[in-house]
Amino acid sequence: MGGEDYRLKGLQLAVGTGLPRTADGSGLRVVIRSPSLDLAPWADVFAAGGSEREGIGMDVKALDVQIGRLLWDGAAKGPVVVQAVGRAGGLRGMIDSAYVKGGFDADMAAGRLSSIKADLDFVKLSRLDEKAVASTDSWLDTLHPGSFPSLSLVGRHVLWHGFDVGRLQVEVDSQARGIVLRSASLRSDNHELVVERGEWTRHGGTDRTHIAGTLKVKNSGMLAAEFGYPEFVRDTPAEVNYTLNWAETPFGVSSANLAGTVDMKLGKGALLKVDVGIGRFLGLFNVDALWRRLSLDFSDLFGAGMAYDGIAGKLDIAHGRAETKGFVIDGVAAKIVIDGGVKLATREVDQVVTVIPNTSIALPVAGVLMGGPLGPAVGAAVGAGVFVADKMMDGQVERLTQTRYRVEGSLDNPVITKDSGDAPRE
Repeated sequence: MGGEDYRLKGLQLAVGTGLPRTADGSGLRVVIRSPSLDLAPWADVFAAGGSEREGIGMDVKALDVQIGRLLWDGAAKGPVVVQAVGRAGGLRGMIDSAYVKGGFDADMAAGRLSSIKADLDFVKLSRLDEKAVASTDSWLDTLHPGSFPSLSLVGRHVLWHGFDVGRLQVEVDSQARGIVLRSASLRSDNHELVVERGEWTRHGGTDRTHIAGTLKVKNSGMLAAEFGYPEFVRDTPAEVNYTLNWAETPFGVSSANLAGTVDMKLGKGALLKVDVGIGRFLGLFNVDALWRRLSLDFSDLFGAGMAYDGIAGKLDIAHGRAETKGFVIDGVAAKIVIDGGVKLATREVDQVVTVIPNTSIALPVAGVLMGGPLGPAVGAAVGAGVFVADKMMDGQVERLTQTRYRVEGSLDNPVITKDSGDAPRE
């Protein structure tokens, strides 16, 4: 218009209610009152233009949002209230919802959010089904990682299906190539999960996600119960170091693209059910069958599952396969050494499991299981003799009594065969 440059200096937006009265017409003011709001279209607006989109070009003076029922991908997420007022260079306010509650302070630059500091009373998390994961991954595909603001977040209580699993702290830097997770931790009296480094970048249309850190647990049984597996493991202190990466968004991880290493050391405890979780993953799903093949069924004495003094090993993950070499379960009744791998997508296992009976325990118990008045005495005497002989022969008896098994086929119905042709494991 006549070569003049016109610029919008103020905007008031009201949805479901009237415009508030104000003497100052500059900046952006938003008031929303709605019984229901679908967040997906707003997310699409945020995604439009990616990292190159322009800011709103004005200061945010006030936000007052009250939604009776927030929807995301068709699922109801409960009520939400967001209230904030402008300050020099940004705005500060509070959020109250079923999933997060607390205060925030946001900086703005050129009309765009540049950083957010959040101090939250709680963060509520829950399992995502496959549909929710796929939907979130698809939405992240429309965004450039560098379009997110930097974030400094403290969640005083993280709630997982009714359990308080600790205090959350996250530090994220926004950079042109993507977002860098400088640090993240979830700490409680029982466990400490730390992400020492992480990033999500996009270059040439290809996403890459990388995380590395540690997990330390005093009582894995307690942690497993909090995450929905109360009868999986007992006691078991643990230390796990992990480095993982995949060529996708953070929600796009799959058995086909996951790569990295997981190095774990577990202390004394017991696997109570060997058909779930890590026991199934490592091929321990049918360890009772191995006991029976060796005539070393100790279930009457040790109960269901398997007691151990420690577990240690390393998983190498690449090309859709998890491989382990020399993964050792130092069981009370026997030592188990696992070599081989699992195809993560098809759940096919190809492993060699070496079972080495603990001669100082196995034979006396075998005597007890023989029954009869002389069984315990004979078993104890034989066991003591073998134990002394084994020590004098520097473990030769133990090596001679070990047995190897090949474990092949589906994880759900594996085929276990005695591998008698192989030489004893050194």
